[in-house]
Amino acid sequence: MLHHLSSSPRALRPTAAWLLVTAAACGLAAGSLLAAGSLLASGPGQTLDSAPRLQPVSGGWSVQRNVIFRQLGDQQLTADVYRPEPRKRSGAGKSGGAAPRSDQLRPKPAVLLIHGGAWVSGAKWHLSSLAQQVAQEGMVAVSINYRLAPEHLFPAQLEDASAALEWMVAEAESLEIDPQRIGLWGYSAGGHLAALLAAGQTGNGRAPASLLACAVVGGAPCDLDFLTPNDRTLARVFGGTPAELPERYEQAAPINHVESHLPPLMLYHGTQDLLVPPLCSQRFADRAAEAGI
Repeated sequence: MLHHLSSSPRALRPTAAWLLVTAAACGLAAGSLLAAGSLLASGPGQTLDSAPRLQPVSGGWSVQRNVIFRQLGDQQLTADVYRPEPRKRSGAGKSGGAAPRSDQLRPKPAVLLIHGGAWVSGAKWHLSSLAQQVAQEGMVAVSINYRLAPEHLFPAQLEDASAALEWMVAEAESLEIDPQRIGLWGYSAGGHLAALLAAGQTGNGRAPASLLACAVVGGAPCDLDFLTPNDRTLARVFGGTPAELPERYEQAAPINHVESHLPPLMLYHGTQDLLVPPLCSQRFADRAAEAGI
């Protein structure tokens, strides 16, 4: 496990560097972290032919926006899928090109990106810069929207993140990703959700869709003991105070679900963070270390 504390107030905002360090350490991407290939994605009610078309862009990556990964009545939850720009696949013996290398045809590692926003705000496009960098390093990045509080109380957010992971596994072949090499990245509220998913929590009582390769958790409230019993800070997220809903708060704290089966973790937190106490990450790191992670 990697654990980093920085003196910056909200240190280490989304940067691909930390993600890639962890990816390399966990074997998420092989060798130089470079791989090439193509990607197709679909959602409920979509076929690969009817899904939004990939949009080629400059900079070695392309994005397929607003792919439906979950349908809840009339509400559609969508993801933006970023992939490495595919190299031209000319057939062997044709002028101007060669057959693709074997590493270009292999399934690629993938990263599920979960935005922050205190569970009440934020959107998938907030992580577009990070997603682009991930794709440029040869991995598929899936940045998701999820239902927000207070209209949707926790664990709705966790259920949606879990559904996105299930969708990635179910669509692994069409996405051309390796379901055994899926990692998580989340910051703040997104880090909280990533930590819970890494700990095997899905919010729906079902087992996780995949054994994760690794998880990067930044500035996250992994321990909720900093809240006093009558603290209403997160009442609009959980539906009440810790005193009113002790079991919900207990289940929502990632630190309470740490076991030895967790994937490799990287935690980072600014020591001057005024929103989420750095001690939350420190305690989670200590608990993970005790579990042998």
